[in-house]
Amino acid sequence: MTRNRNRKDQARQLQRETGSRRAAASRAHDTLKQRSRPVQGLLAEASAAVTAVDPADVPGILLAAWQAVCAVGAAAELLAECAGTRDYRGRFRLAGQPLSDAVEAMRAVPALRSAPAEVNPAGGPAEQLNGPEAENIRAAIVAACDALTVALGRVPPGIRPPSAARACRAVARSARLISGIYQAPVVPPADDGGAAAGRPCYLDAGTPDEMGAAIVAHLRELLSADPADITAALTAAWYGFSLALALGQFLASRSADLAVLHENAMPAWAQVVSAMDAAPALPDGVHGLGLDTVPDADPALMVLAYQGIHDLTLALNALLPQVSGHASYPADRAAATECTALAAELGDCYAGRLKTFLNPLGRPPGTTSAVIRTQPRDSGRRRRPASGRPAPEPGPGRLPCPRSSRSTIMPSRWLLPGLLARAPRPGRCLVHSRSVDTGREMTAIRIGGTGHLLIVTAGDAVQITRETEPGETGQSAASDRHGGDGE
Repeated sequence: MTRNRNRKDQARQLQRETGSRRAAASRAHDTLKQRSRPVQGLLAEASAAVTAVDPADVPGILLAAWQAVCAVGAAAELLAECAGTRDYRGRFRLAGQPLSDAVEAMRAVPALRSAPAEVNPAGGPAEQLNGPEAENIRAAIVAACDALTVALGRVPPGIRPPSAARACRAVARSARLISGIYQAPVVPPADDGGAAAGRPCYLDAGTPDEMGAAIVAHLRELLSADPADITAALTAAWYGFSLALALGQFLASRSADLAVLHENAMPAWAQVVSAMDAAPALPDGVHGLGLDTVPDADPALMVLAYQGIHDLTLALNALLPQVSGHASYPADRAAATECTALAAELGDCYAGRLKTFLNPLGRPPGTTSAVIRTQPRDSGRRRRPASGRPAPEPGPGRLPCPRSSRSTIMPSRWLLPGLLARAPRPGRCLVHSRSVDTGREMTAIRIGGTGHLLIVTAGDAVQITRETEPGETGQSAASDRHGGDGE
């Protein structure tokens, strides 16, 4: 029995391996066929397949829509890499979120979880597209998205499973957005007369005066830039980021602790370069910056570089929101908005506040997140009352603290009786708050069941102040009662 069972297991394993090899061979064959075809043909084939399928055929319409989405994504990426303009790179970044939403919704359908997503058309980064070829691909993308919108709009609303209905709605919405992105007019490249390309590649930073002058010059440019002049403002932001990156590399090569902070900031730096490079208003020819400095870890240079990073990120965080408000093209507006958040992220990284890159949820840099504020656990905190029982009243030494406000700063536990205006607990001494600086010796005593405050004056007299009851006004010192040596 055991021998037969083992043979059956081996036969099943062989069948699975054979099926996997055949599936891999089939995918490789399809990939080779795709590489020999231009992306315009793949888009036209996907549009025809989506249009010809019966809307009532749920598996057929989903598979055709999946192939169309993959072809649109491949064509958009091909344009971004091979067209050679920031306009198409900006369009691809704008279309990234709708494409991601469509893929995520379709992957939730059980029938599409293992569907292949590899699309490798003819062409590559080494084969640049000219203007007419890029326009043909852009028109094919628009046609494929419009075909998707029309075909998915004819799908009955009550199809099963529910994930298929959600996927159809999400893909139709994403197709409309992508079609609008690629239907927009072509943005001409920015022209600043070669001023951005003519800047020096290396800055003198061998002495504290030289490094300070370089940082101050870029700060002055960021603070005086006109947000309405998008090209000049984005150029200033680009070189501000470049100088901050060079300062971070300067610190990382001279301090092991600061190298950790710079390494944590590298994901944000990659996002900054990608976002700024997709802004059509950024002129061609911009480049990075380097520092012509000494190899030693000069403490004065280290302090200047560390403070310069924070000053530059603060100035960038103040300039870029204004640029986003004045930008007329969506890609420029998106780049300025994203880099605003990334400037704040970089400042947090070099300050050691790693709430982004050590996030267990894997939030990418630059996106919105909620900061969770908690308090250390108090061992003396009373437990929550059982269901149906009233909560105990707070004692005279504690203020009521609702559960929704435990993250706020509460007053000191023991304050002056005249300020709290509460009766002391019987049989308990009133303790003077050490956080109150009066310049005199003070203590609290009880006389005849009433709390009194003793104040030692500048002379040899001791003044007594009676505790204020609720609703009463403040009491002055009792001048008719003075303490002697025996009291």
